[in-house]
Parts: sequence; C-alpha cells; structure tokens
Amino acid sequence: MDFKTCEKFLKSLFDPAAMTPEEFGVTCRAGAEIGRIGYATNLTPEVVASAIEHNVDLIVTHHDAWEFIYGMKAQCIDMLTGAGISHIFAHLPLDAADFGTAAAFARALGAQAGEKFALYEGFLCGRICTLPKPIALPEFVDLVQAACEESVQSWTNSDRPVRIFGIVPGGGMLTSYVKECVDRDCDLYLTGERTLYTVEYAKHAGIHMVVGSHTFTEIYGVEALVELITDRYPETTAVRLHESHLEGTP
Repeated sequence: MDFKTCEKFLKSLFDPAAMTPEEFGVTCRAGAEIGRIGYATNLTPEVVASAIEHNVDLIVTHHDAWEFIYGMKAQCIDMLTGAGISHIFAHLPLDAADFGTAAAFARALGAQAGEKFALYEGFLCGRICTLPKPIALPEFVDLVQAACEESVQSWTNSDRPVRIFGIVPGGGMLTSYVKECVDRDCDLYLTGERTLYTVEYAKHAGIHMVVGSHTFTEIYGVEALVELITDRYPETTAVRLHESHLEGTP
C-alpha cells in the first residue's frame, strides 16, 4: 500500500469537521510504500526507536509530538526522516469516531458502549457503557488494570456495585463529565487523568471513580484504527510499539 492510499482511507473514516491541522495530520512523509505499521498513543523518541527496531514503514498515533515538550518534536522528525519512517496522527477525529477511543476501551473491558457524552471541541468523546452484569468495584479495578497493564487509582464513593459507567479515555478531568455520569445514574466514572476537583466532586456526588493513565486508556482506540487499515489492506501488518508507563506502575 502506498502512503497516499493510506492517508485517503484514514480521512474517509472521520468527520471532516474534526480534522483540523492540530487534530489530524502527517508529521513526516518519509516513504511511499507501507508494508508494516507500528502504532502507539504518543509520538516520542522512544516510540520512534521502537518503530526502527520493528522495521516499521509507518507509525500511527493518537497524539502528535507536543511542541510544549520543548525539542521533542524536532528530535522525532529527525529520527523519522533518518530512518525513512512516515507518521500520521488522529486525535479529536479518533475520540469522536463511533469506533474510537471510548468505544474501543469499553470493548477491552468487556462492556457495551452506548450513549455518547462529554463535549470536547464541539464533539462528544465519551461513552456510557454497560457490563453484562454488576460486579464489585475491586473486580472492576482488576479489569482496568489488566487492560492497561498497570496499576490504577480508585475511589470508593458508595456501596453500589458497578454495571453502568461513563468513560472518557485520556484527559477527562472535568467535573462536568462526572456530573453527566451522575445525571445518567452511572455507578462509576472512568478516565485517564484526574484533578482534585474531579476527586472531590465524585466523592460529593457518591459515584465511584477509577483513573488509569492517559496513554494506556487510549491505546485501544489507536489499535482499533490500525485494525481497520490492515483489514482493508491485508498486505499490511501491524505491531504495537513500546511505550513506558510514565504515569502508572506496570
């Protein structure tokens, strides 16, 4: 598969209104032919090094390298160019997609993703999810830790078991997102980052809260995206690239 074909296919999967240059784009066009795709949540030197090790032609990530992590994006571009590896990222479009970060993480937990919620930049990026049966909070925490392959934080704020929960993977640290879950009678709110305010509000409202890492609550969305590419173009293969557990303990 050539890079232009891949880029065109990815664009066809998303709402054009979400595909601003900051939210969807190409960081490096290093080669035309793509046989092996590497995927990760973030573009970092560590991820590019893993791609080089795995002989990847294209890296697909959720986040571009951030300019405010000074010097990192330039280093990534130098490494990509030197190794002949292209890179494309999809942030808001993937969060907003029906198959995207929230729905994919819900599936990894064995839950059914339902109604959308959590408005971000004009798009609903969270999902109200339902487990097949109610389970105790410690059992739910075990599910999340197994999926993220790391320890997570949890707060017990009621005596309710968990069946219905709201999920906003990544940076879902707004109290308004927690309130939307409370208003929908959810048992729990699950996200990838937290602030004092979300912890305080969850306690006040009596809703359980579980917080994993930004990186590993979003990886399943990228995996779902890459699976669509390899299903459409079976001549390509995919490999998950290594990312350290900077935010949690594996």
